[in-house]
Amino acid sequence: MMNSMNNYRFIPYILLLLAAVTLTAPSVCAWDFSDSTISDYNHVNIDTANGAGYYVGFREAGGGLNALHITSSTSSPYGQVSTVSSDSGTFYLADTGGRGYFDKVILMVAIKAPDSGEELSEDLKINIKASGYRWTSGGVENQPPLASEITYARNSIDRSFGLYSVTYGPQSWKPAGEADHPIMYDQGRSDEFYIFFVDTGVGVLGKNSEITGLTDNGMAKIEYSIENYNGETIVFNVYGYALNANAVQNGIAWTNKIEGTATDKNSDTSSSGYIVLLGSSASQDDEFSNSEAIDYGNDNGVSYSSSEVWSPSVGNLNITSEPVGANIYIDGVDSGQVTNASFTDLPAGDYTVRVDLQDYDPAENEVHIKAGYITTRNFNLTQASGRCTVLSDVRGARVYIDDEETLCYANWTFSDILTGNHTITIKTADGRNFSKEIYVGRDNETTVFFETSPNDRSTAENISESISDYETVSYNPAANIEPEPETDSHPTPVSSGADTGILEPFFSFITGIISPEASVSPAASGFSGSEEKIPANNIPGAVPESVNITDDSVEFAEETADKNVSMQQTQIGSVYVTSYPEGMSIYIDGVDTDYTTPHLIYGLKKGYHRIQVKPQNSFSDFKEVYVPAGEPTSVHFNLVDVDNQIVSISVSSKYITTFAVNGELPYSDVPSNVKAESFGSYLTFNDGENYYSMTLPFLSGGESFVLNKGKNVGSLSVGSDPDDADIYIDGMKTGYRTPCILDNIGDGYHRLKVIKEGYLPVEKEISFICEGNAVDDSYSFVLEEISTGNLIVTSDPQGCMIFLRGDYTGQVTPYTFEDIPIGTYDVGVMFNRTIFKDKEVTVQSSKKYGDTILNLSLEVPGST
Repeated sequence: MMNSMNNYRFIPYILLLLAAVTLTAPSVCAWDFSDSTISDYNHVNIDTANGAGYYVGFREAGGGLNALHITSSTSSPYGQVSTVSSDSGTFYLADTGGRGYFDKVILMVAIKAPDSGEELSEDLKINIKASGYRWTSGGVENQPPLASEITYARNSIDRSFGLYSVTYGPQSWKPAGEADHPIMYDQGRSDEFYIFFVDTGVGVLGKNSEITGLTDNGMAKIEYSIENYNGETIVFNVYGYALNANAVQNGIAWTNKIEGTATDKNSDTSSSGYIVLLGSSASQDDEFSNSEAIDYGNDNGVSYSSSEVWSPSVGNLNITSEPVGANIYIDGVDSGQVTNASFTDLPAGDYTVRVDLQDYDPAENEVHIKAGYITTRNFNLTQASGRCTVLSDVRGARVYIDDEETLCYANWTFSDILTGNHTITIKTADGRNFSKEIYVGRDNETTVFFETSPNDRSTAENISESISDYETVSYNPAANIEPEPETDSHPTPVSSGADTGILEPFFSFITGIISPEASVSPAASGFSGSEEKIPANNIPGAVPESVNITDDSVEFAEETADKNVSMQQTQIGSVYVTSYPEGMSIYIDGVDTDYTTPHLIYGLKKGYHRIQVKPQNSFSDFKEVYVPAGEPTSVHFNLVDVDNQIVSISVSSKYITTFAVNGELPYSDVPSNVKAESFGSYLTFNDGENYYSMTLPFLSGGESFVLNKGKNVGSLSVGSDPDDADIYIDGMKTGYRTPCILDNIGDGYHRLKVIKEGYLPVEKEISFICEGNAVDDSYSFVLEEISTGNLIVTSDPQGCMIFLRGDYTGQVTPYTFEDIPIGTYDVGVMFNRTIFKDKEVTVQSSKKYGDTILNLSLEVPGST
C-alpha cells in the first residue's frame, strides 16, 4: 500500500539523517575481499598468514594422499572425517607414510560465507595453538631425524587470525596433484570458501621414523577456538612439507585425502578432515540455511557391517518461508507441498529448491543436504509488483490509487503496483469521483475502464485485459510527474494475456528404464502463459529425490517417518561408458568398477558422477557426467585426443536462455563462464522450436561468444531397429520416436541419441548441413538388447531402507528391482537408520536363471 503524499516531503531530511548515521556509526560491514583464487592447483607458490610462502609441487595426479591425515585420536593415525558443532576443540596431524616424517605441517583454514548471503563478520576470530616436534634437517633425502635431534615445542604458535588473514578465495578446491580436489568431505557443488594458510612451526613423526616414546605418538597437536562467526562451516586441512624428499625438494607434496579420486594412488587410504558446523545465527525472519545432526536414537552397541563398502547417506530437509503457504519445487518439479514442510530421508547431495507464493516474487536457492543432518532453508519472500492500466472516456481525469494522488491522468499504465486489492479512483475536472475495487496480480495485467457518461456503468464488472498503444509509467508517488491531459477520445480495450492459474501437484513414479514426461506448471518452468507439457529429460533431475513429507507448519519430522505420507521413488540411473580404443578400465567417483569399456554401469544415484577410463600404466581421461534417474545416459572417451587442453570461455545472448557445450548435459544459463576443449568444441542451444549449433575456433582461453539464432534449419531422418526409440538432440528429449523426420535442425555439429527401454543407448556426434532437400541427412541405428534380471531384496526385519552402491534408492524391503542389467552390485539395508548391513550380489538373467533373491538379516536389539 502507498503512503500519503504528505510523507514524501520528509524524504530529504531522512536521507540527511541516514548519511549522518553512516558517518558517525561504527562500521559493521564485512572485510572487503578481492577475488583471489589460488593461481593453480599444483606447481604454485602459496603464502601463509604468519610466515613465509611455500612451493606446492605434487609429483603426479593422485599422489601425496596416503601419508598425511587429520585425526581426533592419537591412537588412530589414519584419521577420519570429523564433523563437530563446538566452537573450540582439538585434533591431531598424523603421518603413516614410508618416510616416517614431515619437516613441517601447514594448516589450511577454509571459511564458508554465511548461507544467508550476508557478509562475514569483521569480528571473526580464529585462535590456533600448535604443539609438536622440531628438528634441523640433516639434508639427507628421505632421512628422518634421530631421537637426539628432536625437541618438543609446546604452543609453537598461539595466535589469533581474522578476516585480515584471508589470502585466497572464494574457491571450491584445494591444491593437490589433480584439479578440483574438494576442500570438504561431502562438499556441495556451489560451496565456496575463503582460505588462509598457517605455518604451525612443527613437524610430524610417524611410526616409520622408528623413534619411540613420543608425545602424542609424534603427531602435531592443534587446538582451536572460534569467536564471532556468523556463518555455518569452517574446515581444516593439512599440508606436508619436506626439505629433501624423493617426491619434492624444499616444497609441499602431501595433503589429507578428502574424497577418493579417479587417479588416487592408494584407493584404500581413508578420507580425513575436520569440519566445524556451527549452524546459523540468523533469526527465523531472515533468509538462511543451517544444518544440525539428526538424533536417530541409541543403537545399543550393535556392531555394524565391517565391509565399509558403503555407508548410509540420507538427511532431512525443512523448507520454511515468511509468509507461509508457498508451493515448494524441488529440482524443478512441484513437490505437492507448501511451506512450512519437512522432507525426510533425502539422499545427500545438492538440490535446487524454489518456493512460489501468489502475490510474491518466487525465490530459488541451491541447498546441500548432508548425510545424517537436518538442513533447514528459510525464504524471506518479497511482495511482487503488477501492472494496471486505468482508462476513462473523459479527458483530464486524475488517477488516485488507494486514495493517494498519483500525479497521472487516465489513460496510464502503472507498472509497479504492489500485488493485491486496491481502490482505483478517478476525479474529473467537474468534480465527479468514480471508484472501483480491483485486484492486481503478479503474472497478468489488470485494466480498469471508467465510463463517465450519463449511462454510467462504473459498477459493472472490471475488465482484466492487456493494453497496447498506451503510455506506461512506473508508479512512484514521490516522482515529479505532471503530464498533459490527453485529447478526448474513447479508447477500446483489447484482449488480455492468459492467467496461468494453479496446477494440481503431482509426483511421477519411475518404472523401467525410461522416465515418463512430467507436467510442469508454467511458474516452475519459467515460462508464462498456459499449461504446457515439458519432457522430464529437458530438466536435469526432473523428479525430486524425495520421500516422506509432512505439512506441519511449526514442527518438523525428525524420526517419525512412519507417521508421514510415503511418496518414495527409485532414484537410480545408469551410464553406458564407451571409449576408443576399447578395453579401458572404468572408474566411477574414484572407485574401480572392475569393468572395462564398453559397459553399462547400473545403480548410480541421480546426479553428477566423475567417470574415468584408463589403460594400465598410461594417461587417463575423465568427465563429470549427469546421470538422470530411471534412464540410461552415455559417455564416450577418445583417448587419442588426450592432449586437448581445457580452457574457460564466456557465453552470452539476447535471445537464448540456456546452452550446452558439445551437446552434453548439463545446460548452462546465459550468460555463463564454462569450460571447453581448446579445439573441436561447439555450443548447442534451442530457441523453443529449433536446435542450433555454433562451431568454436581454436580456443586459448578467455574468449567471449554471443549466441544467435541460425538462418537455416533442415530435415533429419532418424531410424532404429527396433523402432519406437526416443530421440534426443543435444541432450534434449524431442518428444518424437523412431522412425521420424525432424525438420528443425540447424547447421553445425549436434549430438544425436536414441534410447529404448531394454536396449543400450546409442549416441553419435553428427555434422549437419542444411541443403534445402526434403531430407538433408539420415541416420539409422541397430540397438543392442540389454541382458537383464530381477533382483528381489528382503530383510529381517522388514521395512529396511535399500541402498545400491551406497546410494539410497527410495525403496524399503521387501522390494523387487525389475529388469536391471546383469552384474555385481553392493546391496545394503538399514533399519531405523542406525543398524545396517550390506552384501555383494550378482544379478543373473531372469530368462535363463530366474529371479535373483537376496535376504539380509540384521541383529536388532530386543528382537526375538
